[in-house]
Amino acid sequence: MYMSYALSGVALIVALAKTYSTIYNIDMPEYVGPALAVTVISTAFGYSYLTKNNQVAATAKTEMSHNRDISSSRDSKPKEGTEWR
Repeated sequence: MYMSYALSGVALIVALAKTYSTIYNIDMPEYVGPALAVTVISTAFGYSYLTKNNQVAATAKTEMSHNRDISSSRDSKPKEGTEWR
């Protein structure tokens, strides 16, 4: 999600830098845009890899809690006035 925002930001930065270099007649290296894009993508994948363990543990904990709630409701006795299914 944030990678698209970051890549859009990189595109704006490169466009502004290119405009600045054109106005003031300064040569900007050709590799600046691709280098920034690779940096953003690498950072996003690195962050995703580092935080993936926390998300998996949180998901497993939620599923275990949910399964426990379902099994405990099956074991309980029916309320008065309702039939047991």
